[in-house]
Amino acid sequence: MLLTVNKAECMSAESLTTNLDHQLEQATELRKLAYLVVVAEHRGQFTRAHNLASALFYRSLQTHEAIEILIQRQLTEDARVLARVLVEQAVNCAYMLTVADEQTADDFVKYPKYMRYVLLRDLKRIDENRVRRSVSPELEEEVRLEYESLRPRFKDRRTGEWSADGPLYQRAAKVDDKFSEALKKPYTEFRWLVNSEWRFAGSHVLRCSNAPGAVFAVSFRAASTEQIRTHHEAHEQSSKLGNIDPWCAS
Repeated sequence: MLLTVNKAECMSAESLTTNLDHQLEQATELRKLAYLVVVAEHRGQFTRAHNLASALFYRSLQTHEAIEILIQRQLTEDARVLARVLVEQAVNCAYMLTVADEQTADDFVKYPKYMRYVLLRDLKRIDENRVRRSVSPELEEEVRLEYESLRPRFKDRRTGEWSADGPLYQRAAKVDDKFSEALKKPYTEFRWLVNSEWRFAGSHVLRCSNAPGAVFAVSFRAASTEQIRTHHEAHEQSSKLGNIDPWCAS
């Protein structure tokens, strides 16, 4: 009888790793804890890179939550697309914490401002009248001047590459090197993520690696931990009101 009970307990424990309902329940609890950690009051000196890492981590929690919702509704292909985004956020967050200096953090923030005119210029070529309905000549000139001031910094980089260290897989390698150095043993987790799930999910999306849109999504919102806390409060309130993305109101 005891053997039967122990066997049943072992089987139950093992089955939890493949029990979707259990995994979703645990994921929700872990995410709640992570949200509390991010928005808690932190003391000490934090660099711009640290604040950006915090913002990226917070954004990754939202992406994780969105993936969970899609899985619950059996929209697995769409969930995989977001899993790719989640890998990008994880790599960039770790990169900001372990590799980035002040110049790199500034590049992350400034690159979207550089790309705004590139995107605007491309849209004008398609339909200038339509662009003009939402962008005045004065605003366009302001955006152009900002682009020109940043052009020497970014003109030799491929589209979407805000970092001087290159594309995502190269940033992942830099992060792995930092972890290997700290742990005194080989570390390959971030390169593995990029070369597995991130690449596999690429078949579900158009070319979106390091997309400017992904940079836009965070860099304009990541000035400080206080802003993240404010956004978290707005997110909690908007959830009650049925608003999808409180960033849109900021």
